[in-house]
Amino acid sequence: MKHRPFILFIAALLLIGPTLAASEDCEEVKEPDPVVEKRGIDDRGEITLDLVRASQDTAARIDSDLGLGGTLVLERLFEVPRTDNFLRLSGHYRLSRKSRLNFQFADVSREGTRTLFEEEVEIGGAIFPISAEIGARDRTQFAAAEYRYAFVNNGRAEAGLGAGLALMDLDVTLFGSVGAGQGLELTASESVGTTIVLPVAGVYTDFTLRRRLLLSVEGLLFSLALSGNEGNISDSRVALRWYPSKIFGFGVALNRTRIDVDLERGNDTIRLNYVLDGPSVFVTFAIPCSGCRR
Repeated sequence: MKHRPFILFIAALLLIGPTLAASEDCEEVKEPDPVVEKRGIDDRGEITLDLVRASQDTAARIDSDLGLGGTLVLERLFEVPRTDNFLRLSGHYRLSRKSRLNFQFADVSREGTRTLFEEEVEIGGAIFPISAEIGARDRTQFAAAEYRYAFVNNGRAEAGLGAGLALMDLDVTLFGSVGAGQGLELTASESVGTTIVLPVAGVYTDFTLRRRLLLSVEGLLFSLALSGNEGNISDSRVALRWYPSKIFGFGVALNRTRIDVDLERGNDTIRLNYVLDGPSVFVTFAIPCSGCRR
């Protein structure tokens, strides 16, 4: 099953939260937590669901040992939609005031088809439709889990570094067909893709503008160099969120992801360049830990 690693990855993440919650070793205190008082929310855990409206640019290139190769821009050549919507799931669970576990998952899929020609040919009084079309589909799945440590967390600001692992699945398929009427159709397709695990490193900041109104800035960097495959990936996000209640919140964000990967396949080098850029709206739910000091 092609996407079984993602199913196992998400299942493991879903098990982490309940397991940690069941083994709470928080110390009950009578006085309120000063960090919670300044922020206005107790986000021991948090789940966020984004609806991202993104502009995308995807280019694939295959270089052989002979030095031959060409770049295919999917949005221009195959009329793949440049702007599309997708969902992004993320969240965290705090182990202590300065330590927490973060996760995120996104699945982006697009497909486009371009008609090269469509004609009707008359032979012996019979009319035969003849047509040809080419198309492309690309799918990117991304999941990451990281440990974050805050050097500063005083309720007004939280800032720190993160490190962990990411699982990424890239797949680009080119296809074409020629039809000659009477049910005769010739089709062909070619896929380029890979599933890789790579290290994650990042930085994040979280500012309390006022009680229950927070501004977050975060970025992740990935680097891969293994068995002939190499590349760099960056993911950044700026989000403004407001909690009208202690549990429920919503907000807006700006997101940008860039992927540049070189994959060795036999005697060929496959280059994938992918840029995703756009705003999102989201809902978020805080999971409090009443009576606990983080």
